[in-house]
Amino acid sequence: MRVIILLAFVLLLLAVAGWITFSRTGTRTSINLETSQIKHDAHEMIDSGKSALQQGSERTASEPSPRIEDNVPAPNEPIRTSRTAPRPYEQVPQPAPIQSAPVQTVPPQPATPPLTR
Repeated sequence: MRVIILLAFVLLLLAVAGWITFSRTGTRTSINLETSQIKHDAHEMIDSGKSALQQGSERTASEPSPRIEDNVPAPNEPIRTSRTAPRPYEQVPQPAPIQSAPVQTVPPQPATPPLTR
C-alpha cells in the first residue's frame, strides 16, 4: 500500500512540474512524458549547480586561509569554540568579582509537643 501511495505522489509531483501531461482525444486518453521539458530542466539545474560551485571556489580562493598559530590559545587562556568565541568587533565582557554574602544563622525552633486526644 505504501508503494502505491509513494508512486501516486511521485506521479503527482511530475505532473505539477510539467514533465507528465494527460490528454484526451475522443475515445483515447494518453499520458505523455515530456522528455524535452525534462532535458531542459535538467540542463538548467546542472548550469545553476556549476555556477554555484564556481562562485564558491572564487570566494574561497579570494579569502586568506587561517593559520593554525592564530587559533592556539595562550596557556592561561580558555579554549573557545565557534559558539563561545567572540566576534572580532565584540568586546569580551570581564566577569564580575565574586563577593560572598554574610552567612545568616536561623535559631532553632522549639519542638512542638505531639497532639493528643
